[in-house]
Amino acid sequence: MKHIFFILICLLEIIPLQAQTTLKETIMAQMSVSQQKKDLNTLYSHVKSIHAAPFNYISEQSFDALKDSIEQTIVEESSQKDFYLKVAPLLASIRDGHATFRIPTKEFSDYCNQNGKVLPFSLKLDKGKILVDFCVSSESFIQKGYEVLSINGVKNEEIVARMYALVGSEYSNQIKEKSLNGYFVVLYWMLYGSPSTISVEYREADGKISQEVLPSVEYKDYMLGMRRNITPARTFAMKLGTSKRARLDVPNFYREKELKTFCDSIFPILSQKQIKELEIDVCDNSGGSSSCVDLLLSYITHPRYQLFHKSVMRVSALSKEYMKQYHPDIYANIADLADGTLYEMTEKSIPNNHKDKSRFKGKIFVKVNEGTYSGASTFAHAVANYKIGKTEGQTGCPTVYSGNYLSFQLPESKLTYYIPFCLFYE
Repeated sequence: MKHIFFILICLLEIIPLQAQTTLKETIMAQMSVSQQKKDLNTLYSHVKSIHAAPFNYISEQSFDALKDSIEQTIVEESSQKDFYLKVAPLLASIRDGHATFRIPTKEFSDYCNQNGKVLPFSLKLDKGKILVDFCVSSESFIQKGYEVLSINGVKNEEIVARMYALVGSEYSNQIKEKSLNGYFVVLYWMLYGSPSTISVEYREADGKISQEVLPSVEYKDYMLGMRRNITPARTFAMKLGTSKRARLDVPNFYREKELKTFCDSIFPILSQKQIKELEIDVCDNSGGSSSCVDLLLSYITHPRYQLFHKSVMRVSALSKEYMKQYHPDIYANIADLADGTLYEMTEKSIPNNHKDKSRFKGKIFVKVNEGTYSGASTFAHAVANYKIGKTEGQTGCPTVYSGNYLSFQLPESKLTYYIPFCLFYE
């Protein structure tokens, strides 16, 4: 069986402006106390009954206590965004990069359609710091790369901590940052609103600390700045170096057709150029599917291997339905098992390919960082564990992690979230 395992990365998203929504319609969207508690209990129940191992990083007692403390804050009506800010930390507390909420944007879109103002610059999280990506005003002295120290008197440490609390990860904050950065302007508005003026304290490139007061801007002007400064998405790429060395940039493991086309085109070139050393860069690659991992490994020599020595699935009515649709062979084995059962699956081995003369037989170096996650981390670990090559750096994913997620929508708030029901052991 080929398992699919994802991290849900919120890539840079251009929030569409919807048809005009009146203020009255926005107010009518409030959730009652009973509706909020219903949604909180639904989320709580799903985590406990569907996730394969929800208490690897937090005790069940601490999880229950956090749920109770959140429930105690529900004492009045709430909008969808404010309810999201309350409940997202509960799912984040299990510290699973594959279990997350989809960040809601409707209220932000409604706000922008009513000529609401937003931050006059684009910011991003980078290893616990807040950095400027671009500034809308051409008259500002703020430049790309400057570090923001405070906004309207709120220190960067508080802003970072509140955003981090909305997203889970096993131990790497870079995974959280990849999920949050495309939504920074939205999340800041959710957390702090958008006053008419923004006072920002920042550190310049030479270390000098300065302060500026800028007016907030309309979203359309923010987006004009975004389009002028957008960074092209990484693509599969090869760079030939000197001394018979080449470098491959592999930014993801979910575009299988593109990866195969890329490999089919470049590996013959590596052979023709008699390349002896190959660096494969999977830094900030957040994973994808195990079939993509196997695909890339098939182009280089490897012994018999298993990406996972076992995987465990939590049986429930929903996981049964999933397996019935996608893996009927496994469904036949779990159809009669009781809900809550942990069903263990053994992976098949991939045969040795050393005799295949068309495979790359030079030295392999895999470059990783804390943004290397899920399938990309498994690729790097397989290269190291089976002595296919050497790995340089530390990934942001443990050797036991979850995957195969189910999508849910809370009945009252309509918030969408994802809970994985399998656990993979490398």
